[in-house]
Amino acid sequence: MGEAGDRAKSARALVEKINRAWLEKRPEDLSAFFHPSVAMALPGFVVYSEGAASMVRGFEEFTESCTVESHSFTDWHVHAADDTAVVSFHFEMVYERDGKRFQSTGRDLWVVSLSGPSPKAVWRTLIDLTDSPVEP
Repeated sequence: MGEAGDRAKSARALVEKINRAWLEKRPEDLSAFFHPSVAMALPGFVVYSEGAASMVRGFEEFTESCTVESHSFTDWHVHAADDTAVVSFHFEMVYERDGKRFQSTGRDLWVVSLSGPSPKAVWRTLIDLTDSPVEP
C-alpha cells in the first residue's frame, strides 16, 4: 500500500471511529479524536463551532435529541499528503426528533492531521446538505 496509502487508511479509520461513537450515542468518546482547535463550518462555510469541547457538545445535543432510524455512508474519498488528509463521504440518514421524522443527505468532509502519535480531526464541513421532513 505504501506510506501515503497507510496515512489515508489511518485518516479514514479515524472518521469511521467518529461516526461509530456518535451513532452508538457515545459522544464522550469523541474528544480523543479531535484536535483541541478543531472547527466545524456549516454549508456556506459559516463557522458553527470551534474547539474540541464545542464539537463534542454538538454531537451530544444531536444524540440526546434525535434517534437515528437508518444511515448509510458511501462514496468515500481519501487523499493524504505529508501530515494531512482529507476524508469525505456521501451520507443518507433518517432520524426522529420531537416525534417528527427527517431525511438528511449530503457530503461530510473532514480534514485530519496525521502528525503526532494519533490522527486528529482538525476541520469539518457538510456540503450539499439537505434536511427534509419525511411524511408519515
